[in-house]
Amino acid sequence: MRCPQSYLKALAKASASEKAQHVEAALLDNIPEGMGPQFETKRFVPLVMMHEFKALLFSNPIDSRKRLEEGGTAQFRAIREGFESSEDIDDPPETAPSKRIESPFPGYERPLLGVLAAIGTGRATIRQQCPHFNDWLKSQEALPGVLTSQV
Repeated sequence: MRCPQSYLKALAKASASEKAQHVEAALLDNIPEGMGPQFETKRFVPLVMMHEFKALLFSNPIDSRKRLEEGGTAQFRAIREGFESSEDIDDPPETAPSKRIESPFPGYERPLLGVLAAIGTGRATIRQQCPHFNDWLKSQEALPGVLTSQV
C-alpha cells in the first residue's frame, strides 16, 4: 500500500517529533495484528527517534562540550539554538548530528565520547530538552512492574 502524495508532502513539513508520532502510530496499528492474539499490546510502546542518538548531546551544549574537549563552545551552542529542540537536529545526512559534532570537535570519537557527553549532560536535562523522548520514557515508567532509577 502506498501513501498518498498529499500525506507525504504534509509529513515532509512536520517536525521530527510529528514524523516520529506518525510512524509510531503506524507501528501500533500494524505490529500487534501481525503478532497474533497472545501479543500484549499494552506493553508495546514504540519509540521512533527521527535523529541520531548524538542529537541528544545538543541538550546542553556547554556540558557536552566539556566532555568532548575544550573549544568549540560558540559553534556548538549556535547549532543547538538553530532548532526548536535537540530532537529536531537531523536532516540532511551531510549535516546529521554526528557531522555537526565533528565540525567543532575534529577529535570526536564515537561511541566513547558520545556516551561520556550524554552522562555529563544528565538524564534530567535530556528529558527537558527532548520532549518526545521524555514522553516515551514516561510511558515506560507507567507500565506495571517497571522499576525506574534516578541515574
